[in-house]
Amino acid sequence: GVQTCALPISHLFDAVSHKDYAPLRHEIADFLGSRYEYYRYHKGVRKLRECQQREIARLFCRYGYTQEPVFDHAETAAIFS
Repeated sequence: GVQTCALPISHLFDAVSHKDYAPLRHEIADFLGSRYEYYRYHKGVRKLRECQQREIARLFCRYGYTQEPVFDHAETAAIFS
């Protein structure tokens, strides 16, 4: 199908407080598979699928952030599973 993918995620934490930054980043890295994978998304090497974007938004919500996370850029892409 066709999905809107986000890339990179370098401004994802711009509105996050200092106390939440490290634990939230750690949870997102765990969700993405590893710190290595997190940095691949951070640099735009990999693109976040819509389901991943929703999960990241859910993690932000758990920390009390009610606004949707801001991704640097979005593009429409064909996804083959």
